[in-house]
Amino acid sequence: MQPVTPAPPPSPMTTLSISARTVALAASMMAKNDIRYYINGVYIEPHPVKGVVAVGTDGHMLAIAHDPDGSIDKPAIFSLSPRTVAMLKTNKTGKVRVVGGKLEVTNIADVVQHIQPEPYELTGKYPDWRKVLPAADELEFGLAACFNLDYLKAIPSALFTGLPGVHCFRKKSDPQTATTSVCVFEPADGTKAVFVIMPMKDMAVPLEAFRDMTQAKQPVAEPITA
Repeated sequence: MQPVTPAPPPSPMTTLSISARTVALAASMMAKNDIRYYINGVYIEPHPVKGVVAVGTDGHMLAIAHDPDGSIDKPAIFSLSPRTVAMLKTNKTGKVRVVGGKLEVTNIADVVQHIQPEPYELTGKYPDWRKVLPAADELEFGLAACFNLDYLKAIPSALFTGLPGVHCFRKKSDPQTATTSVCVFEPADGTKAVFVIMPMKDMAVPLEAFRDMTQAKQPVAEPITA
């Protein structure tokens, strides 16, 4: 009789505690129904110094938010139902936690307001967001040559609070071929958030063509002769 090989023990459940606002910021840019299923969620990982980082992307924009008081035992992708996302906005001063294998949203008084009934953890490999975000010394003030204004318009609604401050940067390259716009926002509540806007390819207007268009001489009308 062949010995029975015992089944491997189940992997421990992810433990999580993070501000609802941090998750909401990342969720504002996560994909919806994308064939790349792993970006249909918010990626959360431990910060190398303190707290956690939450990331969301739809392939066109990338949102990165830092909660210095958050905690997570291992990187994970969290699938958030529409109801959960709505509750994040309603309870942005509360917390998102995983307790007993359940994802819950609390209010500022730490009272549970919502428990997501759907499975919350996605398997798969999340894109390396650090490859998209340039290093600080690679940036200069400015924006990429061409980007979709709808992406920029989406950011104020993600912040929930107006725009008290925004700093825009691009990679240190020819402004006509800059590949990424990085917008660093400073909301009034002190939340740290970075949004990366992907450029529109093949849409740059060469500076010479712009000059020709704006500085072209008006044709001189021919004099009217009797």
